[in-house]
Amino acid sequence: MQCFNVATAYTAWRAISHCEPVVSRLVTVSGNVHNPRNYEVLIGTPMDELLKLATPHPDTDGIVMGGPMMGFLVPNSRMPVVKALSC
Repeated sequence: MQCFNVATAYTAWRAISHCEPVVSRLVTVSGNVHNPRNYEVLIGTPMDELLKLATPHPDTDGIVMGGPMMGFLVPNSRMPVVKALSC
């Protein structure tokens, strides 16, 4: 049995049915922001550009990659969105 998240299943479907390479990723931005939502982002986009779309609150002091339970603090907001990123 395999278990995939929605973004991985969607990417696999596009790769198989449309022969598309993986050039973007569905990313959930939530937490201390005004506009939490899912964004489809090109791989390589700096995280600070993605964060601008979500409009962070003034007291936001970091980015956690991977979610609140298993995530880790991103050392630099200019780090790019990568293929393995989900939230």
